[in-house]
Amino acid sequence: RTEFLECKAGQRGAVLSDWVRSANVKGAATVLVMPADQYQMFQVDRPEVEEHELASALQWKVKDMIDYELDDAVIGGFEFPKEASKGRNIVTAVCAKKVIVKGYVDLALAAGLELQSIHITELALRNVLVQLDPVEGSKAILYLRKGAGILVFCKDDVLYFSRRTN
Repeated sequence: RTEFLECKAGQRGAVLSDWVRSANVKGAATVLVMPADQYQMFQVDRPEVEEHELASALQWKVKDMIDYELDDAVIGGFEFPKEASKGRNIVTAVCAKKVIVKGYVDLALAAGLELQSIHITELALRNVLVQLDPVEGSKAILYLRKGAGILVFCKDDVLYFSRRTN
């Protein structure tokens, strides 16, 4: 189920709680999508670590790229396609301020939703593309909103390129 409810930042909790009640979706499995202006992405050489250690290892790759302390950051990452990186082993690191992520998590939980995961806008758009067109091949989606947009290119179900516009 997807809906858009416009409201001011200070009204989010009440609007979301009212919607959860009226739509009768309390306890619904929920994927939270972070707004694109609430996180940063950096392409870095992939640290030579096991998958379960990647987020921790990425901290040291991005520590000088973010303008806040590592202790105040939530950091994750996803693989960049090898065939698109000229033979380099690249990962896209995603960084957000912990306080911002916690605010969104608290908002969803207070409204009675069952938070399953947190995605970034680019990967959420990739997921929309795959659901709309499950046939393998290249595809693109352009997401526009007032004053900003994101263009995403995928091949099969892999994100190859994204560009934000203001």
